[in-house]
Amino acid sequence: MRTALELGRRLTSWGDGQAEDGQGDGPGAPCFRVTLIDQNASHQQITLLHLPAAAAIQDEEVTVPLDRVFQHRHRAVRWLQGCVARIDPTPGQQQVILEDGTLVSYDRLVIALGASTDYFRVPGAAEHTLPLHRAVEATRLREHIAGRFREAAPHHRPRRTPHPCDHRYRGGRADRLPARG
Repeated sequence: MRTALELGRRLTSWGDGQAEDGQGDGPGAPCFRVTLIDQNASHQQITLLHLPAAAAIQDEEVTVPLDRVFQHRHRAVRWLQGCVARIDPTPGQQQVILEDGTLVSYDRLVIALGASTDYFRVPGAAEHTLPLHRAVEATRLREHIAGRFREAAPHHRPRRTPHPCDHRYRGGRADRLPARG
């Protein structure tokens, strides 16, 4: 399991503005606690990953450290970095157990598994493609393309021989887009 979001116990005593856990600050004090558990230390802005892959921006510009996201948030939000080993849904003992042994109790559990590349059992797809889901993969893609151009630069091949930078792209209207350096 990659990511789990645990919605904590709802605090019900509101009378004088003090939450029943003693952490109230009057009106506006949290009436809930949220614990976010993620194996990664940062959030990736996936919709922007094509930009560092094309060297248009730095990798760090699509990576947001989670501790920075939550450092100024209300104290009702807690972030834990770790991998979920298992979930115990037993009533009265509901808890998430992390790989390091940390136990996190919950009343309501929301599980968001994240995304990974599905190759749909296409032979060779995992070995011969470059997925783009994380900043490190954007760097790998950029370096791969740059390496192909460096590799092709000293070559002067006749036109009938395939050029090392000829690639096929599937999708859209173009079936073959030659890129020569």
